[in-house]
Amino acid sequence: MRSALLLSSLLTGVILSACTTTETATAPVAPDRVASVPPQANDSYYAAGSAAVDARAETTTPKRAKNTIIFVGDGMGVSTITAGRIYTGQKKGLDGESYKLTMETLPNVALSKTYANDGQIADSAATATAMVTGSKVNMRTLGLSQEAPFGNCAASQGKELTTVFEMAEAAGMSTGIVSTARITHATPASTFAKAASRNWENDTEVAAGCKDIAAQLIDWPAGDGFEVVLGG
Repeated sequence: MRSALLLSSLLTGVILSACTTTETATAPVAPDRVASVPPQANDSYYAAGSAAVDARAETTTPKRAKNTIIFVGDGMGVSTITAGRIYTGQKKGLDGESYKLTMETLPNVALSKTYANDGQIADSAATATAMVTGSKVNMRTLGLSQEAPFGNCAASQGKELTTVFEMAEAAGMSTGIVSTARITHATPASTFAKAASRNWENDTEVAAGCKDIAAQLIDWPAGDGFEVVLGG
């Protein structure tokens, strides 16, 4: 699956991309917007990440982004990129090993750790949630803190996290999702859903007392809602 999530202050620039193995980017707050403190601000993972970002900001010159676009290639680790680099280079009749992909020419490149709060090999739900909330959570859960166990509807109440998309909508920005998967699938669903199970995609699968992922998309209360939603 490949998906894309996007935050923008302009509708024409809206394409937010969501997938499993990338780091989260937050849109800057304009002078006339008030930043809100998300419920995960005291989460151990969120706090550590925030401190790292603050430390880096102290040594760099701040730049204001006009739009933020997150592209995610599902399962795209170092070995996949290496294979892609060699294949692309060889297809061009060049030395594949020394070839550079476009992403490798960008001014900043980083690695990410994709483990979940309760597992070493994380799934799309946990990693995508980490990407859009800054908090590592339990496997197979969406938009809920590490205190919410998988599949337990009652225990998930009050454990909701705030995504960067919700923050953007609260700041009056435009948001959108583009995915080659269905929008209720774990990766794109991380942008809006709060579910103790990634499998609760429709009303025939959801546990009693909780709202299915499809209904949450339709009734998403953040700001004026997504400006763009395109799914496979």
